[in-house]
Amino acid sequence: ISGVFLNIIISLIIGIVIITLSSPAKASSSAKGTIKIGFVTWTTYPPGIGWAKALPVLTDIANKAGGLEMGGEKTIIETIIYDSDNNQNKALAAANRLIFHDKVKYILSDTGSGFEAMVPITEENKIISLGNSPLPEPLLPKNKYNFVPAGINCLMVVTSKWFMEKYPEKRKAMFIAPDMKLGRMVGGYTVKTLSSIGLDIRDEYFPPNQTDLSSLGSKIKSLNPDVVIIPVMQPIKAIRDSGWKGQLFCQQPYTAEELLSQASADDLEGFIGLASPCEFEPPLNKSAQDFKTSYIKKYGKWESMDLTATSLFECLIAALRKAGSPDTDKVAEAISSGLAWDSPAGSMGMVPRPDLGNKRHVDSVTQVYMKIIKNGKAELLDTINLQDAKKYYMDYLSKKAPPPVQK
Repeated sequence: ISGVFLNIIISLIIGIVIITLSSPAKASSSAKGTIKIGFVTWTTYPPGIGWAKALPVLTDIANKAGGLEMGGEKTIIETIIYDSDNNQNKALAAANRLIFHDKVKYILSDTGSGFEAMVPITEENKIISLGNSPLPEPLLPKNKYNFVPAGINCLMVVTSKWFMEKYPEKRKAMFIAPDMKLGRMVGGYTVKTLSSIGLDIRDEYFPPNQTDLSSLGSKIKSLNPDVVIIPVMQPIKAIRDSGWKGQLFCQQPYTAEELLSQASADDLEGFIGLASPCEFEPPLNKSAQDFKTSYIKKYGKWESMDLTATSLFECLIAALRKAGSPDTDKVAEAISSGLAWDSPAGSMGMVPRPDLGNKRHVDSVTQVYMKIIKNGKAELLDTINLQDAKKYYMDYLSKKAPPPVQK
């Protein structure tokens, strides 16, 4: 059975359990045609819930004033959202349904919803696929229609180089994560990456289901690192209770509201981490202002969220405008030639991956906002502009050895 035919069968079998979360937009009388955009996400965990609510808002903004202007004509954007249920088979079924039933030519997805697994089918059918994967597979030269315009891969390098320049005296670091497959994977990558740019770092892991983490706190107190890099908030109380007074640093996009729901203001005092443009009032850029205003208008109130999905959507909208056509070859060319765009997450731009032997612009960099927690509130600490972020990231990539040539 051919791969395409088998995928169709899988789609028909599993597709009945996929939940469609958005309804088709109705074309206005002045608009000519409709462009469908599919989105696959895990809609029952916090980021996915936020992404599923963000996409209709972005669609409304794109369709404002009669639709998206492209090639001198206005076109209505329609979004179709399917739930992956954090299951790769369901994610693939969703992709097949989007391609063969809904006739979608553009798919957005998060890494937990099968983005990497979709690569063969999106490539075979010339479907533009945008995701936020940290894995190299979608970025390899053999792939022409897969891109990572979420800025996810550059964040660790950009934020770490910024931190080392701003706090040159703080070079002894510990990375702490849950002792599980994902935690070990992220820890190994973090230590390898940060060691390569000059940080003295070691990793440490804690039982994910253990409530008493005093032994971890004692170990940190004894080793006394200058900075603890922490992707989850669970150990913070034990670390502070141990008497360690060093710098807490986080490279995950938690809002202050999310942080303060997991740790006390006293324990978070002086915490430094990524900032979301929408967690401040007013938001830090115009795109974020428009998005937050439209979100409140649609849902009645603002809810803190990961803005990754907004980056993917706005990249595609910018590419359609630049291409002046819905043709996926032209859209792929618009993205891979070095597209730049604005999103609620900040200004963004595509970059090549020389370390993967790929000269096309398939990865991305993003403007980065850094915050500090003071007296239980987030204060904007610094802004890393797009040019500096690109410099940090490309300098790092230029020193990575490219993989063997694939035959």
